[in-house]
Amino acid sequence: MNQHTPIPRTIVQAAIQKTGLTNVGGASIREIRRLIDLIEAESGVRFLRMEMGIPGLAPPVIGVEAERAALAAGVAQHYPPVAGVPELKREVSRFVRNVIGVSVSEEGCLPTVGTLQGSMAAFLVAGHMHPGRRTVLFLDPGFPVHALQARMLGLEVRRLDIADSRGPALAAALEAHLADGSVCALLYSNPNNPTWMCLNDQELAVIAAAADRHDLLVLEDFAYIAMDTRTPYRIDGNAPFQPSVLHHSDRALLLISSSKAFSYAGQRVGMLVVPDGQYNRHYPELIGWFGHERFGAALTLGALYGFSAGVSHSAQYGLAAILKAVNEGEYRFLDTADEYRRRASEAKRIFVRHGFNIVYDTDVDQPLGDGFYFTIAYPGFTGEALVAELFNYGISAIALSSTGARREGLRACVSFLPTEVMPELDRRLAAFRADHPVSNVP
Repeated sequence: MNQHTPIPRTIVQAAIQKTGLTNVGGASIREIRRLIDLIEAESGVRFLRMEMGIPGLAPPVIGVEAERAALAAGVAQHYPPVAGVPELKREVSRFVRNVIGVSVSEEGCLPTVGTLQGSMAAFLVAGHMHPGRRTVLFLDPGFPVHALQARMLGLEVRRLDIADSRGPALAAALEAHLADGSVCALLYSNPNNPTWMCLNDQELAVIAAAADRHDLLVLEDFAYIAMDTRTPYRIDGNAPFQPSVLHHSDRALLLISSSKAFSYAGQRVGMLVVPDGQYNRHYPELIGWFGHERFGAALTLGALYGFSAGVSHSAQYGLAAILKAVNEGEYRFLDTADEYRRRASEAKRIFVRHGFNIVYDTDVDQPLGDGFYFTIAYPGFTGEALVAELFNYGISAIALSSTGARREGLRACVSFLPTEVMPELDRRLAAFRADHPVSNVP
């Protein structure tokens, strides 16, 4: 048993000891990355890396060139406006109309230092909108850092594994968490990180109704906007549109990333979109904290100004150029992002052939789509144990337990799995299967 590992176990164990990790399976993504670097340097074996959600495609040239032009024009000399440069605000508003089918004033289209700054600012303001309401409800599984942000701000974290409450069951499950009146905000991703589940329009209507009933702030994480390839989204102002709670209520903020859809992660520029109704709501409690009771002013002139006083000038111009190309039909970003669907389809097929199963495999009553992430498990292993064991085979992922999931298994990202490495994935999983025959696992 355990004779087929491409990396000697002694090298893996020595690297673990050097990092001081006591639980490899429960390590953070950055800790896993450091461990992999040590093992690769010592063994000379390259890992098949599925732990980090980093885009694996080249950024669009139009964005890079726009940044160069902006820098040549001297924008580095000036502070950027906190609420964003007019060119970007205009294109964000157009993009939301074209992809989601909702009209939002340019005033509420705000650049952020990645969507994580947007969620941090939103949590901060939400936690002060109502006296005594300091809890954020996460519809899990989800991105671990969002819950970390809430805890950093002193907010309580409440979790609901959405997979167990899909369809008609969602309303009752939500109400059970909201009934005590302590929740100020809820967050979910759609498509979902890590499962790639997608909430449908009926479920979003349920969330909208709950938000209106309880005066909640909904945070819709669109890190993978329109990347559910089962639906041919038009992105030109015509249906079908990306499903959104904004089709049913304006008590929501959109966190739109440039990282995955546009492969623009390194510039740390995201979009925080505030619909007009929410932007103009007044919460007297906010005055003492941010100097403004209007939500949009508290968010922009209070939280976002206090965090970074704006987003890199050149990055804003780069993103504005990308969005303009999308809005005018010159750059079909979904055609480029479709590469992730192809990779996921092939990788899932290989894992299943070697005895793994897909943990989250359905969207209510239909098969799950293929995209940036998928989830896997192997008989006889917890998620954390499987992370640790696969290290010996040069394969990395993260445990679902870190995402708030109630099911055991791993989150696998396909961004660093180009077609040419699929045969090697096949060989390593065959070795894993040989060392861990399914028939011998209780």
